[in-house]
This record gives sequence, C-alpha cells and structure tokens, in this order.
Amino acid sequence: MEKRIELEKRGRSPSLIKELNLDNCRSTSIIGLTEEFVNLESLSLINVGLISLKGFPKLPNLKKLELSDNRISGGLNWLHDSQKLTHLNLSGNKIKDIETLKPLVHGVKSGKGKMMMVMKIEKLSKNIASSIHPNV
Repeated sequence: MEKRIELEKRGRSPSLIKELNLDNCRSTSIIGLTEEFVNLESLSLINVGLISLKGFPKLPNLKKLELSDNRISGGLNWLHDSQKLTHLNLSGNKIKDIETLKPLVHGVKSGKGKMMMVMKIEKLSKNIASSIHPNV
C-alpha cells in the first residue's frame, strides 16, 4: 500500500491531494496513509484485502470512502475522526450483525449531517436487514 500511495501522489505533497484511489493494491491493513492527507475528500480502497481499519488516520475533510469487496468485519470506530464523511460503501465485506455498525451512529447523532451507507443487505440475516430497512 505504501508504494501505491507514493505512486498516486505523483510527487505532490499529501496536503494537496483531494482524491486517492488505492483500489486493488493488496494489503490487510492501513499502511502509509497518514494524517498528512488533511484535504483528502475521496478515498477508494476497493478490493484491497483489508481485514481491519486499525490505524485509519484522522482525515478531517474525508467525504467519500469506498471500502467494498474487502474482508472487514468490525473496527468501524476508526472512522470517528472523519466527521465530514457522507458516503460509505461497505458492500462485499464480512459485516455480520447490526451491532458492528453502531460506531457509525456517532457521526449521524452528533448533527454532522447524514451518512449514506451502501451495503449488500441480502448477506445479513432477515432480522438485521429489517432493522436497517423496515420494508425488507
């Protein structure tokens, strides 16, 4: 992941980067992504192989986070410092129950705006699916 980040920076300072695409760069954890990316608004980590968000940096301007097709099953509390996050895609991960999503409620409850979350509900049990979307 560190090598891919360097490639995507193209010699620019991390503070100048607003969009970062790290799709398909194989890594089980967040490595090389730092709090220096203060102006990052969009981050794509599709099909990376992530099993955890441990070490996810404080990204104060992050609005869109694509995490689909990884192996994440928890640890969403690492996203607490991304208070501007409005779009989160978790489809194709190993989220098994509604409790796993509770850390995400903090951002919505604190009045920071609404978050759009995309998940494949069909992989969750019927009870969990109906908790997320009552008309399922």
